[in-house]
Amino acid sequence: MKRIEYVPALKDKKDVDGLISALKEGSIHTRATAATALGEIKDPAAVKPLINALKDENEYVRCDAAWALGEIKDKSAVKPLINALNESSKYLMEYAIWALGEIKDREAVNPLIKALKDDSEWLRADAASALGKIKDPGAAESLIIALKDSDARVRSSAAFALGEIKYAASVQPLIKALKDDDVDVRECATFALGEIRSPGVIEPLISLLKDGNANVRRRASDALIKIKDPRAIEPLINALKDDDLRVRSSASLALEQIKDKSAVEPLINALNDDSAWVRINAAKLLVKFKDPGAVEPLINALRDSDEHVRMYAEAAIAREADELYQNKNYKNAMYLYDAIIESPIYKSKDEKAAYYYIKISKCNEKLRGLRKAKSALKKAFEFTREKATKTFIGASINLLDVKLGNMEIDSLPDILYKFADAEFGIPGNLKDILDENEKFAKELEESANKYGTDIELLKIYPHLSTEKQKILYKLDRLEIEKKSGEIPDSEYKFWKQTHAENLNALNAKIAGIERNMQRVGLGEEEIRAGKELKEKQDIISGFEDKVKIIKDELEEEKEVKEIREKEIHDLQEKIESAKLLKELKAELARRLKQDTDIISGFENEIKNYETEIKAKNNEFEKLQKQIESVKKLTGQKAELEPEKQKIQKELKELETEKGAGKIGDYKYNFLKKTHADNLDLLNNLISDIEEKILKSGEGKEENLLEKELKQKQVLISDLQEKIRGIKNKLEEKKQEKQKHEEELLEIQKQIESSKSIEKHKLEIAEELKQKQGIISGLEEKVKTYEEQIGAKTDELFELKKQIESAMKIAEQKEEVVKELKQKKGIISGLEDKVESIQEELKSEKDEKQKQEEELKQLKKMMESGREIAAHKAEVVKELKQKKGIISGLEDKVKSIQDELKSEKEEKQKWEEEFRELKKMTESASEIAMHSSEVAKELKQKQVLISGFEDKLERYEQQIKAKNEELLAISRQVESAKVPADYKAGYGAGISLEKQKILDNLNKLESDRASGSMGRHSYEFWKKRYNEQLNAIDEGELKKQKRIDYSRSDEKITPEEELRRRWFSGEFGIIEYEKRLRRLKSAPGAAK
Repeated sequence: MKRIEYVPALKDKKDVDGLISALKEGSIHTRATAATALGEIKDPAAVKPLINALKDENEYVRCDAAWALGEIKDKSAVKPLINALNESSKYLMEYAIWALGEIKDREAVNPLIKALKDDSEWLRADAASALGKIKDPGAAESLIIALKDSDARVRSSAAFALGEIKYAASVQPLIKALKDDDVDVRECATFALGEIRSPGVIEPLISLLKDGNANVRRRASDALIKIKDPRAIEPLINALKDDDLRVRSSASLALEQIKDKSAVEPLINALNDDSAWVRINAAKLLVKFKDPGAVEPLINALRDSDEHVRMYAEAAIAREADELYQNKNYKNAMYLYDAIIESPIYKSKDEKAAYYYIKISKCNEKLRGLRKAKSALKKAFEFTREKATKTFIGASINLLDVKLGNMEIDSLPDILYKFADAEFGIPGNLKDILDENEKFAKELEESANKYGTDIELLKIYPHLSTEKQKILYKLDRLEIEKKSGEIPDSEYKFWKQTHAENLNALNAKIAGIERNMQRVGLGEEEIRAGKELKEKQDIISGFEDKVKIIKDELEEEKEVKEIREKEIHDLQEKIESAKLLKELKAELARRLKQDTDIISGFENEIKNYETEIKAKNNEFEKLQKQIESVKKLTGQKAELEPEKQKIQKELKELETEKGAGKIGDYKYNFLKKTHADNLDLLNNLISDIEEKILKSGEGKEENLLEKELKQKQVLISDLQEKIRGIKNKLEEKKQEKQKHEEELLEIQKQIESSKSIEKHKLEIAEELKQKQGIISGLEEKVKTYEEQIGAKTDELFELKKQIESAMKIAEQKEEVVKELKQKKGIISGLEDKVESIQEELKSEKDEKQKQEEELKQLKKMMESGREIAAHKAEVVKELKQKKGIISGLEDKVKSIQDELKSEKEEKQKWEEEFRELKKMTESASEIAMHSSEVAKELKQKQVLISGFEDKLERYEQQIKAKNEELLAISRQVESAKVPADYKAGYGAGISLEKQKILDNLNKLESDRASGSMGRHSYEFWKKRYNEQLNAIDEGELKKQKRIDYSRSDEKITPEEELRRRWFSGEFGIIEYEKRLRRLKSAPGAAK
């Protein structure tokens, strides 16, 4: 034992020399563990010593040496490993095959092909896997043959290997393997076809999407991902409805990878599917396809009942709208943003909704709809909760007010300050809009600074003049009403005083402006020129708007004209075709009559055939009964025949023993009489059975009956085929008849509509002439407007020259204006500081209030915390009990595993001793001729050997029993972790597939325990089965949430119902304990 202990220390130090020397020591365990350690270190210096270890006297050492060579992957080990394939030990062959597969040298291909014909199914499977790793096309034909192997593991390994090799000629054999009864074979064949990627495999793979096994369906989807063929689109869309999550995910990924425009239409149709999962995936994929044709269906999908469908539809439309906005197609972009906002998603306040309203506002602004833009910004302000966004929206509204003339230009610095304040907290998607607005505000401010006084005077002065004119008009009107007696004196006095006050205020303001203008250097001529300029600009803008409206109307009229012309053309075609329709109607009526006659004939034939089948079926049943009785009797006869032969044999043996004098006369006579009586009895029984056979067969032999039965079956099947054929024809004829009837109805409708078409044709022609007259009139109007605009622009140019000369005078006063602005800026800065301090004080007050509320909540929580602590203690106690049960079961499993391990070690010792004893007995048999003492010793040893053999048998039985006990306990542990109601409801319906895997695991354990399987094969297959089992368990646990735990066939107690609701996650353990106490304390609980 001391020597074994030092090998791990050498391995930890990576002492290769020390391990090589340990590989040559006397102890079997030391050599074996040293070989394993060298394989894990993977040092090339260990290759030669390990090759030498392949000739070790102990089988375990040789196996571990082969494994280590496979881990190191040195090509110099290939030949020694090939030689190891000729050894008698199956274990060593298995390890050598695995190692050759890991090294991947082509020299090993032929020996591995030879191993495909070995009598051990494990070795054949390992050889196929190794050939797949080497990927040599020369092995493909042998692997194709292996697809027909009797063992499923060999077939699955061969299929997988062909996929690794990617051998094109193996497509057809692999397609046949898709119909294999074994799931693993179908799965591996699917994988292989996906790797080969041949266009001819699409249809078989599509059919696998309906396979009964989820893993096979998932593999089919994965294969279609690699091939990317548009033919798979429709089936993959249907696969989105699959029960298995992995299949649905794989199908979704496959559709995404195909990226073919032909997928768009099926995906649009999938938006109307009953399954929410299908609709979600369809919307998600349409987002990635970026097809304009999908926009309208996605707008409809915004009203879907499923929120995920709505979410993906919104993402697709928003992306399309953003692209249109970037391309300056503001009208269509606004239409899409409106569609999103009007959907049920944004009924409540949301930051996204605010973003869309801001976008709508920008679109309106670009299209000169400033008031609509302002209205959209107000809605955005209502929807957002973010402080920075609110600041930005407020500043944007103010900027629009400046544009509309509702606010003074002096407010621009404040607007710019707000934009700067919002810049750091605003979301990234609004950054561009903020920069755009800020830039525009700066440009406006710069122009105001340069021409500030002139602009203000030119802007305000004409406005005040018009207001003055209005008041003077009102005063004149008031005088007229007073003279005519329309209003009383009191009302006259009130309005006169009001208007007079307003007029005085206006005069004062106008006088002040005029003084300022004179001080700056602007005279009445410049003011008048400015006024006229503004009026001209207004007129020009009005003309431009009118021209735009007229152009839009023209475009609409042209579109209407084209539509009308198209309608007329269609009407003419319909009128021409109406004549042909009448002829078609007569022809279809004739065909319809023929079809009805054929259908009635077919129906009569079916009735006749059905009566014949009924009669044949009766005969068939009689024959079957006869054959069954004959088979039963022949079976009884067959059972008696061996007994008869045995008695006859015993009689012959008795005669020989009597002749040899081994038995006496008395015994001989007694036994002979007994055997003779038994023989007579058997003969009588056999003759009775033969008579019964003759009677039941009515003189016919069994073969004749079977032949007749087959003939009847053939006749019946022929009749059934005929009936099927007739029924199919009947269906076809019915469908044709239906089509003809539908066509007739359409023809009748068309004939009826063609009469009204002729009437409408004349009306449309007249309407078209009127429209053309209107269009020509509008075109003339446009020309006159354009001429007027040209004249006005010339006048505007002259006015601009006059203003520029006035501006030169204003430039001299710039320095004074700048100084005033600086002072204003300092004052506004101080005001802003005061405002910010007030805001800070307000926010501190709000924080204080929040802290007080939080303190109140904490007090409440502290009060309720005591109750929670009491419940928590009870929960912890219950959890500890459950953990104790599980840990007890796990300890039991561990102890059984330890016992099993020790018994295996003891078994190995006994086997070694047994081998040594055999050697000793062989040598002892040679010496027995020379010595009687040795003969005695030999007998003793043989007795010992027989004892050892008995012991070995007992140990094997014990190991088998322990394995079964271990499996049972592991199942108990698993079931202890799952709620009892779940076991009763869902666990009872465990799938056949899971049961099959569990049976395979049991067989694997027994094969390993009996020594008929090597370590690597055992580990490989155990890992594979466990993976499959885990995959099924994951699926079952996911379904657990959807399981209905109610039991319809038996009544459940209130306690059980409460426990079921706790297990299903309806409420927590604390609530469960509360309700349980209430239930127990309720009246009648004792019952």
